[in-house]
Parts: sequence; structure tokens; C-alpha cells
Amino acid sequence: MNVREKLQQFGVKSLSDFELLYLLSDEKILRSMLPIPISWSQIYRWTKEDWLQLNGLTEKEIARLQCALEIGLRLRKEKSQSKESITHPDQLRELLISELGYSKQEHLFLLCFNIKNQIIAQRHIFVGGFDESIAQPREIFYYAIQHQAKKIMIAHNHPSGMLTPSESDLYITKKIQTCGELLGIELLDHFIVSSTDVLSLRKEGEME
Repeated sequence: MNVREKLQQFGVKSLSDFELLYLLSDEKILRSMLPIPISWSQIYRWTKEDWLQLNGLTEKEIARLQCALEIGLRLRKEKSQSKESITHPDQLRELLISELGYSKQEHLFLLCFNIKNQIIAQRHIFVGGFDESIAQPREIFYYAIQHQAKKIMIAHNHPSGMLTPSESDLYITKKIQTCGELLGIELLDHFIVSSTDVLSLRKEGEME
């Protein structure tokens, strides 16, 4: 039974990771070049240039694969974006990983909340190295005030996959927290994100 027959008889959930990608591209190329078992967290990070290194893939095939992966990320994000009140860090895990976890560069991400702890806005504040010279509170609170946020959360990713906060991470957290107190906008939490997990500084006892 070939892959297409398997799909027709048993449905898409019966297909392996490789079979899913096979139906979107060329079996011979994928079988010779893709890591087996497939690491989705690794493939989500691939750029067009990474795909082009698989000699034989056309730009049309690459676009199809990238679109399929993006649909997966958007579904994951949509699932996490309900109007429920956020009362625990685990409720944001899927959203934060889909937004930040697969990027090769560091991002600072802002979530704005109303008085009921519901998300009312979200925004990537900047892309680049995350340190005190770049992560200035003014940009964060400019958008928070623009959206009339009562509370905020911030998150940034560690492309290395290591979730241990640096001294700079802790310093910036305290700086933003202090500015928020002056403006009447509470910093609920600061998250560090990888492709597989999320660390809450508040849960870790690193925030007052």
C-alpha cells in the first residue's frame, strides 16, 4: 500500500511524519536529506535558504512546505488564544512557543491584558540581542498605554534552547517592573522561551 492509498483508507492521522512531508514534496529528495526521525522543532526553524540546500527541491515545493508548516503554527497559536482569563503560566505555553520558540534570533514579545486578565493585544517589540541597552521600557509601555492595558507580560526566546535566565534578563525584568509600578501597569510575568518549553520567572521566584 502506497502513501496515498494509506491516506484514502485510514485518514491523515495514520500517516507518519515522513509520509506527511512526502505528500507535499519529492520522496527521493526527502528520504536522502531529511533527518530521521524528523525533528519538527528543527524544521520549523528552517529558512528558504536551508530548504534550498536539499538539492532538487523547487521553489514551488519549498513554498508549499513552508505554508504547511506555517498553518501548523497558526493553528497552535489560535488554539491558545481564547478569551479566557489567564491565571497560570501554562495557559500561554502554546502561544509563546509558536510565536518565539522556532526563531533563530532573539525576540522580545509583549502581551497586554485588561482588568480580567484577558489578552487584548500582543506585539513583537524588537528582534535582536536581548540586553539592557536594547530592551528599553519606553517601547514596551508605549504599546501598553496605546492599548489601555492594565497589566502586561513580556517574553523573549533563547535560540540556544537553554532556559536559564541571565543576569541581564533579571536586571531588565526588575527595571520594567519598577517602571510599571510608576505607571500603574503591573508586570505579571517574564517568560523565557525555547522550541520545547517555557520558563516563568515569577514561578521560579525571580520576581517580587
